[in-house]
Amino acid sequence: MRKQTFLPKLLNAAIVLLIFTVLAISAVLLFAYDDFFEFLASRFSRDNAISNPHAVVISIYLLLGALLFIDVLLKGAWVYTKSSISISELPQRLKIFYASIVGVIIFSMVFNKVPAIYGEDGLLENATALFAFSSGIIFLYLVRYFNKPVQKFYLYAFGAATILFACEEISWGQRIFGWETPAYLMEKNIQQESNLHNLFNNYFDGAYLLLTGALATIFFYRKQLKKFLARIPHLKNLTFFVPTKKFFYTGYVFIYLMLFTLLIEKGAETLEICISVFLLFYSYNLLIRTKKAVRVDSKAARPKIARKNQLTPEMHENQGS
Repeated sequence: MRKQTFLPKLLNAAIVLLIFTVLAISAVLLFAYDDFFEFLASRFSRDNAISNPHAVVISIYLLLGALLFIDVLLKGAWVYTKSSISISELPQRLKIFYASIVGVIIFSMVFNKVPAIYGEDGLLENATALFAFSSGIIFLYLVRYFNKPVQKFYLYAFGAATILFACEEISWGQRIFGWETPAYLMEKNIQQESNLHNLFNNYFDGAYLLLTGALATIFFYRKQLKKFLARIPHLKNLTFFVPTKKFFYTGYVFIYLMLFTLLIEKGAETLEICISVFLLFYSYNLLIRTKKAVRVDSKAARPKIARKNQLTPEMHENQGS
């Protein structure tokens, strides 16, 4: 009973407090901009000066936005989630997944000063590319099992996006094959590499906030997402692809990574490899569920579907892990 009464009130109060904090800071910046930064400089700067006030304002709003986002996410995890699965009850492959995620975070924190591990072309960067590329191949392989256009589009899109992610991570093999950066990218790209994502470095902090928040939302509001998709005729066939509830704890990982990336690690190497590890295990888990559904379907004496390996999103949802 306490979960249904105390927690919603506490989380709602925190949301209201954060909103009022944002409004208060906005008012101060509007009417006392100079005084505000003089106060910050006198309290937090060794030389009593702040060189980039604009960046400070953005950082403050991003942090408050992250806290507001986390508050809403925790409401989904603690209030709207009726039951969660103990980690001890998870299949072995998902235990390995959680152990891998935790291990990667600890490893990157310990070796973040070692260039061979953490730098360009380091172990983490290459592992990120390898895991993302592997998951992309699995997504593309899964297309053969589905016949609905929206299902095929989802798998093609995910496969292409993850392979693009992998190629961007290693600058499309530039340092492997040794080609020169094109003139346009040499001028516009901060790192002067053959990739596109470094053209948007100024937007990364906001993008990381939205990305980690969106990923955590999938796990903490999973039931609401499935109901939403099921109500839309053209999207109901995607409910099969919503991660199973056994990925629930991944939401807490992305909440941690949201704050870790905003406050500590600006390069986001840890976030990127964690995303690639999740994509690999998600795609592999989807492959296991899909093949299991095909086997169960063939035993159910439906030879047409069994022969064509055609899955619908409602098929054996309770069978999957």
